[in-house]
Amino acid sequence: MIQPKLTIAIPTIEKRKEYFNNLLLEFRHQSEPYGEDIEIIWESDNGEMSIGNKRNILYQKSNGLYTVQWDDDDWICQNGIDKIMNAIETNADVITYNNYTDIEQWGKHRNFHKYISIKNNPPIIDYDNNQIFSSPDQKSVIKTEIARQVKFYDMNHSEDWFFMRDILPFLKTEFLINEFIYLYLNKTGQSMNPYERYKIEKSSKLI
Repeated sequence: MIQPKLTIAIPTIEKRKEYFNNLLLEFRHQSEPYGEDIEIIWESDNGEMSIGNKRNILYQKSNGLYTVQWDDDDWICQNGIDKIMNAIETNADVITYNNYTDIEQWGKHRNFHKYISIKNNPPIIDYDNNQIFSSPDQKSVIKTEIARQVKFYDMNHSEDWFFMRDILPFLKTEFLINEFIYLYLNKTGQSMNPYERYKIEKSSKLI
């Protein structure tokens, strides 16, 4: 069996089946030219399992040289898979790219531009200019053998922020695609106020 170059892993729950199915169709469409070089896996339940444990299972199930986790209520830009597959040829520890958010926050519509790089530590949230600068998490394309060295906490909120903190020391090389590939749509309407979402004090650092 030939090892896939990329595993796309989607944690989901049954009540989001419509979102999941739409995303899966888009991934299959963009991945079709690459045949067995890409595998798509998912882990679904009715919410019995924490998102942290679900993410751990997906990394263990992955057969790819690289793995990226895509949330079921988000989207990928046109030709995003082409850009990722080209970057994989560099053999970097992590492939990073920009995230675009289209959300309702604090009662008004906001579009945040999120810039990801191993150089962005600690993260910075610039509310005045709608910009976030952070280091990679599971939404970046990470070598699977590296990602498996860090375990997500058994929790439903903040698990990605802890993973982002813990994975950073293992990421020595990076290929940065300075384009918006990951589209965070937040269709499920969760709070994007970090002080509510991540249960932190305003005087605290995110990490």
